[in-house]
Amino acid sequence: MVEAIVLWNEPNNLSHWNFHLDPDWARYSDLVKQASSAIRSVNPDLKIVLGGVSSCDSDFLRLMASYGLMD
Repeated sequence: MVEAIVLWNEPNNLSHWNFHLDPDWARYSDLVKQASSAIRSVNPDLKIVLGGVSSCDSDFLRLMASYGLMD
C-alpha cells in the first residue's frame, strides 16, 4: 500500500537538480504541479510530499510556497 508520494529528493542540491539550468526552480515547480495533478486524478486522498530539502534552506521553502506548492 502506498501511503504517500514524495516528489523528488533534495531539489535544492545540485547533485539532484541542476538549478543552474533552472535558477528560480520554475521547471521544478511545474513538474510538481503536473505530477500532483496526475496523482490527484488517480487518488485524490493520497498524500503528496514535496521533496526533502538539503539542509535547512528557508529561502528555497519560501520560494516553493510562493509557487503554491505548500498547499
